[in-house]
Amino acid sequence: MTAWILIALQAFESGFWIGQVGWKRRQRAKVRARLVWGRHPATRLPVIDEQLRKTVGTPTTTQTRVANGIVHAAQWLTHTRAFELVVLKAVRGRWPKGKRLNSHVTLSR
Repeated sequence: MTAWILIALQAFESGFWIGQVGWKRRQRAKVRARLVWGRHPATRLPVIDEQLRKTVGTPTTTQTRVANGIVHAAQWLTHTRAFELVVLKAVRGRWPKGKRLNSHVTLSR
């Protein structure tokens, strides 16, 4: 019984240390990305990101900077109230016009 407990504790401890090493590696990669790009990466879509990364290939530094500038401008534009109102206006313009719902509710017996 005692040997079984010692084996379980050793397995737990080795699993703990392996997890710690993996966490440190992931944190180091995040810090490196932050230092290289100067910001946290956006929301990730792993399958799509991997496919796009393969199709992009190896861009030059200038291409990367231009792409980042365009992305920053688009993010600045889309995170404004004006953009939300433009989208709302477009949705309202495309919304099917016809018989509207009656807001008066009656209870029938």
